[in-house]
Amino acid sequence: QLVTDSQVSCSKHIQPCPRNVFVIGSTDESVEIGDIVCYGQQIIFTTLPGEGGELKLHSDSFSFMKHSKYSREQELKLVEETSYRCVWRLLCFDRRDRLETEGEPIQH
Repeated sequence: QLVTDSQVSCSKHIQPCPRNVFVIGSTDESVEIGDIVCYGQQIIFTTLPGEGGELKLHSDSFSFMKHSKYSREQELKLVEETSYRCVWRLLCFDRRDRLETEGEPIQH
């Protein structure tokens, strides 16, 4: 089982395992399971219950003392408690299209 404060990093390993499978949840209580995810929506990434420990993906602010070991970017880790640092907002990759895509369903 994963433990809290586990570091998150990238990998070429594409086989599903407790560290790389996430459940997408909403911060909005009116959103039900199975609803379509839209651009601009606030979501929370959670590991699977059981072996994954139901931990939340957490991003901390960058500082000279607190950063990722290899990339020197913001640190990502898995935590138990939900806070505003666990909330993610889905944006269109192309900045020019962000206003037009706000509220539109994400195409898979």
